[in-house]
Amino acid sequence: MIYDILSIINNITALKFLYKTAKKIGFIGKIIKKNNIYNLILFNSNSKKIDILFVSHIDVVNEGKMKNWSHFPYYYIKKNKYIISRGIVDMKGAIIAFFKSIRTKFKKKLSILISGDEEGEAKYGSRIVSKYLKSNRYKINLSLIGEPTSNKKIFDTYKTGRRGSSNIIINLKGKQGHVAYNNGKNPLEKIFFFKDIFKKNTNLNVSIVGIKSSNIIFNVTPEKSKIFLNIRFQKIKFFNIFIKSIIKILKNTNLKSSIKKISFIKPYVVKLNKKKIKNIKKYFNKSKKKNYLGGTSDGRFLTFSKSIIEIGLRNKYIHCTNEKCSIKDIKKLSKIYKKIIS
Repeated sequence: MIYDILSIINNITALKFLYKTAKKIGFIGKIIKKNNIYNLILFNSNSKKIDILFVSHIDVVNEGKMKNWSHFPYYYIKKNKYIISRGIVDMKGAIIAFFKSIRTKFKKKLSILISGDEEGEAKYGSRIVSKYLKSNRYKINLSLIGEPTSNKKIFDTYKTGRRGSSNIIINLKGKQGHVAYNNGKNPLEKIFFFKDIFKKNTNLNVSIVGIKSSNIIFNVTPEKSKIFLNIRFQKIKFFNIFIKSIIKILKNTNLKSSIKKISFIKPYVVKLNKKKIKNIKKYFNKSKKKNYLGGTSDGRFLTFSKSIIEIGLRNKYIHCTNEKCSIKDIKKLSKIYKKIIS
């Protein structure tokens, strides 16, 4: 039973289970290993021209506090018509839905990519498999990504791209002193200089995720402080404008300062060719909303595809304690996938 994938903790064992399941319905493929990360790529033909590549990942975020779960999070239970399990929303539920949709043979040339490294740094997952596909000259018409894009109901929202993301650290160095005599330069006080740049807008979203000082002593002002930021941006130019504004502010603080970029993920947008998904073209009415919000996805590694669309489960309980989705939603998503690949 395909739901058993929810109770296989070891990723390589899970991928072998999916490989064995796919072979029964005519798929061939291989497991690609890099730096102790395992990924699976499957094909239902020997052709280098792929009509649809389904993209997913088997790795999940950790469970948080185990005691807050109703059961062991890496098994699954059915309760009130819901399935509760770590990773059911992101994104084992989409894998289950797609495997349900391919129970019968199709004329289209299909491929399935299941990454083992999406939730982490994503260095050895879809990035590696996409290099394999490109080096072997595979041509992909449509990449269908099973990320949980839906909000209130299945397929009310879809994505053809994602915002970029960057983590940076702002380092400030002042002068240690006594709080009563005001004889220091407190770098923490300079954080208020940044308040206006944290206003959210559609082009840029900046979040303070941490503040750290060199000491926490109530009668001593610290010498050093760090501000940890995450920035989400629609275009690289908006990120560059933001960094320039930070540099300008830092110059006005009269403190020694620096900016350290920890990570940087470019935004991506691929034009959706609706002819590639003509079987569900009628669903693209005014009620369907396209946006690039949310986290990053492996779509950024598949931009050599002619088209990309992300359609998945509702994201209400993604990464939550007692992560869950309704069995009805999985069935609905499976029907949509079946229409796309028909």
